[in-house]
Amino acid sequence: MFMLPVNFNLSGKLILAPMAGFTDSVFRMICKEFGAEMVFTDLISAKAITYKNKKTFEMMKFNEKERPIGIQIYGSDPVVMAEAAIIIEERFQPDIIDLNFGCPVKKVISKNEGSSLLRDIPLMGKIASSVVNAVNIPVSAKIRSGWNKDSEDPVSVVNMLESCGISFVTIHPRTRAQGYRGKSNWDWIRQVKEKSHIPIIGNGDVLNSQDADRMFRQTGCDAVMIGRGALGNPWIFKGLPQPEAAERLSLALSHLKQSVEASDEYSGIRQMRKHLVYYTHNLSGAREIRKQLFEAKTIKDVEGIFCGKQLLPFMCLRR
Repeated sequence: MFMLPVNFNLSGKLILAPMAGFTDSVFRMICKEFGAEMVFTDLISAKAITYKNKKTFEMMKFNEKERPIGIQIYGSDPVVMAEAAIIIEERFQPDIIDLNFGCPVKKVISKNEGSSLLRDIPLMGKIASSVVNAVNIPVSAKIRSGWNKDSEDPVSVVNMLESCGISFVTIHPRTRAQGYRGKSNWDWIRQVKEKSHIPIIGNGDVLNSQDADRMFRQTGCDAVMIGRGALGNPWIFKGLPQPEAAERLSLALSHLKQSVEASDEYSGIRQMRKHLVYYTHNLSGAREIRKQLFEAKTIKDVEGIFCGKQLLPFMCLRR
């Protein structure tokens, strides 16, 4: 059994979830600055890694300040998954390699990847063992509670993964059939934690610090992973409520500028559009603001939109 990163204890920690299209290095760094104890990359195709795709390699780059960090991969071929893990360890040396057995997206499950593997537990075990045996860094896994309600048995799945040498498991207690609908059943997290011997991370419906505290109390999980609740709201990692418009949009502009610096103005603004939707959530006139933001082409355009709505009065006085 591999050890977790030196001087890193999962107990009581808040962790940023891997989210496709959102958890790039800029956002991960912001969440770390706000108190996230661990972060993960977007989910990344193992096949693309073995093809040594340039764009894929860019997705795996990270700043040393992001540590401890996990690179999450998905696939259905044990050999390819192991090969990808070896490349990751040699080239990027993250603290964790995480195996995605939970993604419910159709284009992923259509290839028997992600949560589709909840229908083929023996293959999931082969993938886990293959990756664990291929590398010298810890390997974790992220699962859902089952493919559908009739097949839910996360306790057995986690026990199997533990026997394969997986260092810790994150469980999102919805089925693949649910997608992101309905409520996640936190009682599955409790049951898994009570019957496992490795750290268990809870995930699902944690939208504020009160939810995180409640998940710790109700499930006994070792750590809480936050996904959608962190979008537009990294304050969640500080245990604070999302602030008023001026502070929120001041961070949004800083986030935008960092995104542009990491690429270029065109790409940075396109990448930020999804984030800006969350930063402006629940603001007065949010629908019109978002419409204008999706038409913005420069940082000045975004500043102009915020000033036009008088959302950043101090900045606007300097214009």
